Amino acid sequence: MLKSYYRTRRLGVVRSPPRGLSLVSSEDAEPFAMETGASNLQQVDRAVLEAYTQLLSKLGRAPHLLIASCSSAFDGKLVVEQLRRLAPNAVVHGTTSFSGCISRDGARTLGLMGIHDPTGRYAVGISGRGANMHGTARECGRQAARQALACVGEASFVNELPT
Repeated sequence: MLKSYYRTRRLGVVRSPPRGLSLVSSEDAEPFAMETGASNLQQVDRAVLEAYTQLLSKLGRAPHLLIASCSSAFDGKLVVEQLRRLAPNAVVHGTTSFSGCISRDGARTLGLMGIHDPTGRYAVGISGRGANMHGTARECGRQAARQALACVGEASFVNELPT
């Protein structure tokens, strides 16, 4: 990552190193960790609790980012609400598929990936209109990226989004 940072720095793309990129190693820094949890339960609240409990027991600390993939039969708003209650300081990104997710144990109705990264910056953005049409998909992607950057609160390491 440092090599990539220096290369982009020389090209003028990066104004300052992203938070979390340390030029000196610190033995006190808490390490990056990532784990998963999954459930095959059909009730949204029970599935979220089971998957999050699995994830938390493996991760051993609170996640900073949660990525959820759930069955299209689940109400996504309920999934996100429950995850926000369980992990109030985590950024939550959700997606659905027809059946949910594939885990080490096979198909599941809900899968979670959690990242613990105290020096990272995470944000999500969404654009709900026109992403399914070729002519407007690119602009929807830009809107979602801008929204995510605004959520980070500081975009000092990005000059501009591609046009």
